[in-house]
Amino acid sequence: MSAFAVFVLLLLVAAAAAGFFFWQLKRQEDIASLKDNTYTLKEAISPAQKELLFYLEQAFQGRAVLFRPTLAQLVQIQQTSDRIRSQTLLDTIHVDYVVCDDDGKVRYAFDVRQRGAAADDPTNKKISSVKQRVLRSVGIKLMGIQRSVSKMPPVAKFARQLGMALGEPALVSRDSTLRPAFREAPAAQQPPMPKLDPYTPPPDAGASEMAMLTDIMGLSPEDAEDPTSKN
Repeated sequence: MSAFAVFVLLLLVAAAAAGFFFWQLKRQEDIASLKDNTYTLKEAISPAQKELLFYLEQAFQGRAVLFRPTLAQLVQIQQTSDRIRSQTLLDTIHVDYVVCDDDGKVRYAFDVRQRGAAADDPTNKKISSVKQRVLRSVGIKLMGIQRSVSKMPPVAKFARQLGMALGEPALVSRDSTLRPAFREAPAAQQPPMPKLDPYTPPPDAGASEMAMLTDIMGLSPEDAEDPTSKN
């Protein structure tokens, strides 16, 4: 090896060592800077959200109800042309409420209905469309739910009508406490998830695919009225 080649090699090694040194120094500075941070508690769940969570827990007694889980908690990618971008998408998109099956997998998914500017926002529409497409690919229908418990039917009526509409009748115990006993469908192999490009909306992205509970359950307009419609 010539002297020039040795010199170039030593130069590259020195540059790499210097780069690693400065990276470590910057990393330590970033960690040290966190020691000066101060924090205060914020509202993790609003009173209205908590009421709706409790409502669903009563309707689906014995089943875990999750508040705002990410898609990454609900599904996993089987095949994709861009795993990093697709996984980032699953990590950042939430579903408002999810009811889990006995094995911990999602059984029902609910999103609070958006109105006004939020419903018309192109970004929200795109997120909602991708969310619906991902859940539909694993056999889960995303259902729209009112944001106020006061505009929802009684818990027993909600669970009974939803169960009947989906072909999964619920039971009411002797003490009038609702205890849903849904039929367990035989285990079936889930179809592969479609290739997911988070930046390319599906062909029907402009149309809403979300199934409204009023359509599924045949609720009366009084039961379905959105509390914000009078504001």
